[in-house]
Amino acid sequence: MVRHLQKEYEKYYPQPGWIEVDPNEIWYTMLSVVEELIATAGIRAGDIAGIGIANQRKPP
Repeated sequence: MVRHLQKEYEKYYPQPGWIEVDPNEIWYTMLSVVEELIATAGIRAGDIAGIGIANQRKPP
């Protein structure tokens, strides 16, 4: 592993026990993380072997 970056994205709680996330927000957040990784690690997009998304967290 070369780098580990993470960014939070907005979560919405429309009613107790429900959590919603805008899929476009996940996509654009992931895209910004990859862009930052490429810029700071001095690599190319083709050098990235995998990307993980963890979104199964407990509500506050």
